[in-house]
Amino acid sequence: MGAYCCAAPESTVSDFSIAKEISNNSVVIFSKTGCSTSLGAKMKLYSEGVNFKVIEVNKRTSKLKEELKNYTNKEDFPYVFLEGHYIGGIHELEEKINLGTLKKFKSDN
Repeated sequence: MGAYCCAAPESTVSDFSIAKEISNNSVVIFSKTGCSTSLGAKMKLYSEGVNFKVIEVNKRTSKLKEELKNYTNKEDFPYVFLEGHYIGGIHELEEKINLGTLKKFKSDN
C-alpha cells in the first residue's frame, strides 16, 4: 500500500528518465532525504491513501537535480507530478488535496 522507493544504485540508472517515470506512474514525487517539505508531502499522500512513487533524488545520479530544475524551472523540493504533469511542491499538493483532485489515485479505487 502507498509508496515504494526506487533508490537503485547509480550504476543501474543509465536508462532512467524523468519523462519515463512520470508517464509510467500516475503520481510521482521527487524527494530529497532529510528534507522536511519532502517528508511532509509524502506524509500527506500516505494519509490520503494515494498510491505514489517516490524517487529520492540524492540517491540517484548527481545530474538528476539539475535535470529536474531544467524540466520544471524550479529549484525547491519536493517535485510533485500528477498524470505526467508537474504540479509544484507541497503547497500545490495541499491545494490538489483540498480540491479532491487526488481521490482517483487512492489505493481503494
